[in-house]
Amino acid sequence: MFSAAVFLFSLLFAQPILASAEDDPAFREYLVQADEYTKKNRQQEAGEALRTAADLAGARHPFLHMRLAKHYFGQGLISEAIARAEKAVALAPSAKWFRYDLAKFYLADKQYNKAEKELCTLLKLDPGCTSGYSALAELYWATGQHNLARLSMNRAKLLGYRGRDLTATPTPLPAGPEEDLDRIASRNMLFRFIKVASARQAETVRQEIDRGKLFEEFEPESLNETKGEAGYGMMLSTELPETVAGPLAGMHPYAPPVIIRTGRDYRIIQRILPFDPAAWRLMTVGGSPQEERVNEATKQGKPAAASDKSRQKEDERQPPAAIAAMYTLESWKNAWEAADIDSYLAAYSKSFAPPDGTTFSAWKEKRQKSLTRPKAIRIRISDAVIETLPNNQMLITFKQHYESDNYTDTVIKSLTMVRETDGWKILGEWIVRELPR
Repeated sequence: MFSAAVFLFSLLFAQPILASAEDDPAFREYLVQADEYTKKNRQQEAGEALRTAADLAGARHPFLHMRLAKHYFGQGLISEAIARAEKAVALAPSAKWFRYDLAKFYLADKQYNKAEKELCTLLKLDPGCTSGYSALAELYWATGQHNLARLSMNRAKLLGYRGRDLTATPTPLPAGPEEDLDRIASRNMLFRFIKVASARQAETVRQEIDRGKLFEEFEPESLNETKGEAGYGMMLSTELPETVAGPLAGMHPYAPPVIIRTGRDYRIIQRILPFDPAAWRLMTVGGSPQEERVNEATKQGKPAAASDKSRQKEDERQPPAAIAAMYTLESWKNAWEAADIDSYLAAYSKSFAPPDGTTFSAWKEKRQKSLTRPKAIRIRISDAVIETLPNNQMLITFKQHYESDNYTDTVIKSLTMVRETDGWKILGEWIVRELPR
């Protein structure tokens, strides 16, 4: 159910999503204007300035699209907020807070299916996100799925949520299913962590958590303190030295966090469990996922048989699509190693947005020179993780080791792939993190 590859996704959360948009002179003046208009409560003009900045940024700065989305949402322009948030998520599909904000916009617009999909994706990537569970509980409660709401709210409470319990009612509902946390825990334990430089800092953080501060509240703080280096994230017990992992073997899921020393740093860690929505649904319908699908279809006013049939077709298509996307990844790697320029470039969509902000033609010319310069290239790809995205897209994150006669590096890389008429093509590409050589 859960593999070491999930650790790759923690790296996505341990890095800034992008360089600060304010550092780009092309649209800095529009951001300054937006800030000034906002201070003067001239919201219409602030929105216009933000829109101009976001349009100038294009694919380079997804943050600007989400900033504009939040501005629209604050003005009650829900449809406009959703459109911009969807663009931000499409440009940075691994950014969990983008997905969270988009889900909240969907909830406000009562687009419950879309909101659920975003929140479930978020929690699969980061099963320690307290806000994700509380939002999912809100969604399930609003749609009458009370057992799922209680399961989600319980996870939020285990992770430190102390807000209003939406599942509490004046007239108690019949008892629902409860997770047996120790039974579903695996030997390969999953931890969320906050990394600091000293034992004193670690103790201060642990005390703040004991007083009610959430793990995720430290995320922006740790990024600022470490200048963008990973200060928080997730890891498996296999990532720890045996001398450290051994004493943690008996740690129960969601037990109070403890402090460990790993090399030169200290970590405040808490054991958590992966998020498995399919297992929850089995619990709520007595082992029959098809029954839950029929119930959902009925609530939405759709014929149950048609809903189940369409879902069945979607499920049947899923494995071949993942295999085809992985085949594209392998072919792309082989063409790169062989310096086969035509095959390498053919792996990219004509809508590909170069990560450096240049035009597609300029990027192609640059890549042609890079591929033909080394005498020999060797590339190893491992630990690939696939996430299904909307609009016939997939996100593949993997470890890439590159070696040539004059250069070597190892990185965590992500590719967004889109299914086009002639197969899967690369729509986006970026390095998540450089690893030690």
